[in-house]
Amino acid sequence: MNIGWPAITRSTDNAYVQGNVIQITPQIGGTVMAIMADDTDFVKAGQTLVQLDPADAKVALDQAEAALAQAVRQVRTLYANNGTLAAQIALRDADVAKAQSDIARAADDLSRRQSLTGNGAVSKEELNHAQTQLANAKSAGRGQCRCGRRSRATGQQPGADRRHQHRAASQRAGGGRQGA
Repeated sequence: MNIGWPAITRSTDNAYVQGNVIQITPQIGGTVMAIMADDTDFVKAGQTLVQLDPADAKVALDQAEAALAQAVRQVRTLYANNGTLAAQIALRDADVAKAQSDIARAADDLSRRQSLTGNGAVSKEELNHAQTQLANAKSAGRGQCRCGRRSRATGQQPGADRRHQHRAASQRAGGGRQGA
């Protein structure tokens, strides 16, 4: 005995199925190597749908690594140059301090000789010599300051023309040999 509901079948030529259709867009562009899903396949979140050619990404990665390496080399060079330049600045500061000390010593020597000139303890030639030494020290001091400014402004080696400056200063002051 068959007690139950009779089997009912229906047929139609106009059937619709309800489902979610989602458009997929890639995060990066590239050449498609494989498609892992077909139309109307059920897929889950995180499932790989398309495999892209890794060559483009590898080239981009290699370029980025090369750019990073270049930046690191540039930074290391800047740090190395910074230390060298700081040492050069310290050296120039020491040269300026020495020039200032030389000027002060020559000025003191000249003032002592000027005070002794009145009673004849110091000759006129010795006084002239002390004045020349002060003029030379001042000229050398100005040369130190100019050299420091030039080296920072143009990058030239400071003190490269110092010998010429000393010779010219001593000739302007009337001391030194002519044609030296």
